[in-house]
Order: sequence, then structure tokens, then C-alpha cells
Amino acid sequence: MIGAVLWTLSPTFLAALAEGRPTAVIVHLVLPWLFLAGTSAARSWASAATTAILLSVVVACAPVLALPLAVVWLFALLTAGRGVLRVLLVLVPTVVLFA
Repeated sequence: MIGAVLWTLSPTFLAALAEGRPTAVIVHLVLPWLFLAGTSAARSWASAATTAILLSVVVACAPVLALPLAVVWLFALLTAGRGVLRVLLVLVPTVVLFA
């Protein structure tokens, strides 16, 4: 709860709201959901699909985040264990979107 309040009061989020930058606002709203869904993407197909869609939204709104998110995805892929296929397929919608 405290983390959500601090995230909402962050200067970058408030500046994006004040300046009318919808893509920055969308990224600020979707990033916490992306990491929440990504924490269980290796265990559930539903979480993997949700993560894939949210990843596509974030990268479409802020392409500059593609490289840092790719590093996080690579780390998740290396630590996925038996759910490696689910984590591997998370990247497919984003690649298709930009193809």
C-alpha cells in the first residue's frame, strides 16, 4: 500500500500528468502490474500471457525501456527452471508487434 502511494506521488508520474503525456502515464500505471504478473509467469500460463501483453504495452509506449526489460527477461529466463517455455514465450507478442 505504501509502495503504491509512493509510486503515485513520484515526480515523474506527476510531471507526466501535468504535461499531458499519455504514454508516460500509461507506462507508470502498467509497470507495477507487469512486474507483479512477471513474478509468477514461470508458474502459470495465465500469468505468462498477462505478462506478455503488459510487456507489449510498456515497450510500445516507451521503447527506451526495451533493453532494460530484455535484461530482466533474460534473468527470468535463466532462473525459470521448469517454466522456461512460459518465460521464453513472453517475448513473442512484443517481437511480433514490432516486426
